[in-house]
Amino acid sequence: MKDNLKWLLLLPVAVLVAVVLIIFIPRIFSSDSSSDGNAGDSSKPQSQATEQEITDIQKRIDAATELVTANPADAEAIKELGTGYYELGAVQAGSEDFNGSLRSYRDAIEQYRKYLNIRPDDPEVHVDLGLAYVEMGLIDLGVRELQTATVSAPSNQRAWHSLGWAFSQGGKVPEAREAWQKSYSLNPTSTVGQESKQFLDQTA
Repeated sequence: MKDNLKWLLLLPVAVLVAVVLIIFIPRIFSSDSSSDGNAGDSSKPQSQATEQEITDIQKRIDAATELVTANPADAEAIKELGTGYYELGAVQAGSEDFNGSLRSYRDAIEQYRKYLNIRPDDPEVHVDLGLAYVEMGLIDLGVRELQTATVSAPSNQRAWHSLGWAFSQGGKVPEAREAWQKSYSLNPTSTVGQESKQFLDQTA
C-alpha cells in the first residue's frame, strides 16, 4: 500500500512534465525550422548573385585566354585577362573565398606584368597591378607600382587615391593623407575626389 501511495504522489509530477513537453517541444522545432527557412531565404539570393557574377567573369577570362593563346602578344587581351582575374579575386574575397581570391589576384599580377612588358607606360595598369599587390598583402610592391603611376601621370586622380589607400594599409597615415589630399585637389567633385575627402576626414 505504501508503494502505491508513492506512485500516487509521483503522478502529478509526471503529468506536469508531460504537459510541458507537449506544449514546448513543437514550439522549439517550429522555431528552429522557421529560423532555418528565414536564413535560407535571405542568403540564397546573394549566393545566386555571386555565382552568376563569377560565371560571367569566368566567361570573360575564358574568352581572353583564347585570344592570348592564339596571339601571345595581344596586349589588350592580356590586359582583359588581368582585369578578369582581378575582378574575380574581388568577388571571391567578398564571398570569403580567401584562398580562391589570392589565386585570382596572383593570376592578375602575372597578366598585368606581361602587359607592362609590352606597354610599360600605361598608368592605369600600374594602378591595377599595385592594387592587386596590396590585396595580396605585398604593400611595398603595391606602393612602388602606384608611385610609378603618379610619376608618369601626375593628374591621374585614381592613382593618387589608390596610393593613399596602399599607404594606409601599411600603417603610413601621414603619407596616405598626403596622397588623398592630392587626389581631392585634382577634382573635389568627382566620386574619387569625394572618397578621398571622406578618408581625409576619417583620419583627421
